[in-house]
Amino acid sequence: MPYHCVAYGCGKTAEDGVTLFKFPKDPEEFRKWEKQVQRTRALWVATPNSHLCSEHFGKEYFEPRPPTGL
Repeated sequence: MPYHCVAYGCGKTAEDGVTLFKFPKDPEEFRKWEKQVQRTRALWVATPNSHLCSEHFGKEYFEPRPPTGL
């Protein structure tokens, strides 16, 4: 079973052309992500296998990749 985005109303998988990010291992960061999702999914509880897709992060959170094939 492929991983899916846990954001309310999303549920996208890698097959939808998004990148999935696993919740952080750091407990403080994990809780920040969980609280953010709970803003729209009040009773939801994150697990170590919870993921969010790239559509829920601003472009400022991604580092540009150097060009390939040079």
